[in-house]
Amino acid sequence: MNRWTGTGMLYQPPRISYTQTGKARVSFLLSVPRNRGQTEKEEMDYIPIVAWGKIAEEVNDYAQKGEQIGVDGVLQTRNYTGADGNKRYVTEVIANAVDYLDRRTEKKISDQ
Repeated sequence: MNRWTGTGMLYQPPRISYTQTGKARVSFLLSVPRNRGQTEKEEMDYIPIVAWGKIAEEVNDYAQKGEQIGVDGVLQTRNYTGADGNKRYVTEVIANAVDYLDRRTEKKISDQ
């Protein structure tokens, strides 16, 4: 089973782009505490998140840097060859649903 669920803060504003066919793609980093309460200094992981279509457009319109959000999706890996000829590996979460946790009325965006 491939499923990833996490809650964290939007580390940067979402970056939206469109494919040649007009499909929206948004990417952002979700900062997630690694060891909450275990040590004095809280360490963070920065998880790359990608969303497509309706979710991408709504995240771009509604999500703000510093906002607490929840993401449900799948973990995906891919690779490509960089301009320097070296192979690069990317691991990211493809979002199936996004919850806005800082809002008075929670809004859940889902591709279903």
